[in-house]
Amino acid sequence: VNTIAGSTSGVVTASVTDSAASLQSLTTAATDAITVTVNDAATIAQFNAIDLVTGSNVVLTGGLTDAVANLVSGGAATAGLTAATTQDADVAITVTDAVTIAELAVIDALTTGTLTYTTIADTAANLATNSGGYVSGTVAVTVNDAATIAQLTSIDNFTSGTVTYTSMTDTVSNLTTNTGNYVNDTIDPNVAVSDAASISQLAAIDTANGTGTVTATSVTDAAATLVTNSGGYLNTTADPNVTINDAATVAQYNTINGYTDGTITFSISDTVANLTGEVVSGATSVTAVVQSGDTDLTNDTLDGNVDTIDLGSLSTTLSVAQAQLSLTNAGASTTVQLNSGGGDANLYGVTFDTDVTAIDINSQNATLDTTQIGKTLSNIGSVKLQLDGTGYSGGSNIAVTKVDTIDIDDGTEITALSAPVAASLDDVDTAGEWYFSNAIDLLIYHNGSTAISMTLSGASSVTSDGDDTFTVA
Repeated sequence: VNTIAGSTSGVVTASVTDSAASLQSLTTAATDAITVTVNDAATIAQFNAIDLVTGSNVVLTGGLTDAVANLVSGGAATAGLTAATTQDADVAITVTDAVTIAELAVIDALTTGTLTYTTIADTAANLATNSGGYVSGTVAVTVNDAATIAQLTSIDNFTSGTVTYTSMTDTVSNLTTNTGNYVNDTIDPNVAVSDAASISQLAAIDTANGTGTVTATSVTDAAATLVTNSGGYLNTTADPNVTINDAATVAQYNTINGYTDGTITFSISDTVANLTGEVVSGATSVTAVVQSGDTDLTNDTLDGNVDTIDLGSLSTTLSVAQAQLSLTNAGASTTVQLNSGGGDANLYGVTFDTDVTAIDINSQNATLDTTQIGKTLSNIGSVKLQLDGTGYSGGSNIAVTKVDTIDIDDGTEITALSAPVAASLDDVDTAGEWYFSNAIDLLIYHNGSTAISMTLSGASSVTSDGDDTFTVA
C-alpha cells in the first residue's frame, strides 16, 4: 500500500489489517480511503498515528490498552479516546494502571465494548459508595485517604481483590472493637481517632496497629493519668483538646496544659495555699480545700475564680466574701469574721451559705438582716436588725439574741410609730400601732397592711424614734 500511495497523487482505496506497531509505518495520506483494522491492542498514541494516514474509520478489533492519563485528562476523555470510540463504538478498552471511579465512568460512557481494569484507587467515600459498581470481582483497590472501618468493610464486600489502605479515621469505640481487624500490625495503618478517647484506649489502638501512628483529636481522662501521659498522646504536634474528667490540682493542670495547645476543659480542687492569688483561669469550677492547721482564711486572698470552699469537716473562720461562696463538708462551726476596719459592718442583703453558723462582729457596729440575726454572734459592738419594709405577715416570730436597734423599713418612710398606743397585743390593728409585752413580745402594725411580730430574748424595754426605728434595751 505504501508503494502504491507513493506512485500516485490520487486517492488510494485499500483495506489493511495488521498489528498496531506495523500499521504505524503506513505512509498514506489522510485523504486516502484506507480501511484499517488493528488486530492487536493499540495505545492511544498508536491509534493517533494510524488515524493520521487514512480518511476512513479505524477498526480496533484488538481493542485499546493504555494508562489512564492517556484516556482521561482533567475529568474528561482525551481527544484520542474520543476519536477512537467515535470510529469504533464497541471498542474494548483496558486500563493498565490504577484508575478512579470517576475516570472509569468517563471511559465506560464512550464504548459499548468491554472495559477491563485491575486496580482502582480512589477516596474511601467514593469506593464505599461504588457508583457504577466498578469495585467488583477480583479488582484490587487502593484507598487513597483515611477510611472508617465501615467504609473498609463495604469495599471489602464488593471485591475479593486486595484492599490496600495506609490510614484510618473512626470513633474510639469502632477502633477498639476493630470489627474486621482492619487495625492490625501487618498493614500498620496510621490511625486518627475522631472523638474523645482515654489514654488506655489510645494505647490499645496503638498496640493493634503496629508501627502506624495514632493521633488523638480529643482526650478525656483523669488528671493523674493525663499528667503521666503514657504513650505521649498529648503533644504539640496533634494538639488534642483535653477534658480532665475529675478535679485537678493547679500543678496537674499546668503540666497538662504544657503538653498541648488544644482547648482544655477542667475543674480545679486544691489547697487554700495553692489557690491564693491569681493562679488559674478558664476552669468550669474552682474549689479551695481547707487543711488542718490552716482553718482561718480571713487573711487569705483566694483566686477570683474560686467558687467553692471545701471546709474539710473542720471548724473554719471565713471572710464575708468567702462565706458567700458555696461551702461543702462543713465542720462543727463555720464563722464569718467582719473586717476590723469596719468595711463589712453592713451585712444587710448579704447572702451567706447555709453552712455558716456564727458571725464574729469583731467589735464593729453591724447591720444584720433576719437570715443573719439568728446565728451565734460574738465580739459584738452594736447590732441593728434591718427589716425589709414589707413586714412579717402571719405573726412570724424572729428570735433575737442581742439587738440594739431595729429598723423596720430599710429607709422607706412609713406611718409614724410613736409610743405604744395600743393597750395590749390584741389592740394592735391600726397602721402605726405597736406594743411591747412582758419584756418579750414586740408587735407592730405596719402601714395598716402587715404585722411584724418577734420575740426579744432578754429585752427590758423598747422605745421608738417616732418614725421607723426602735431601740432595744
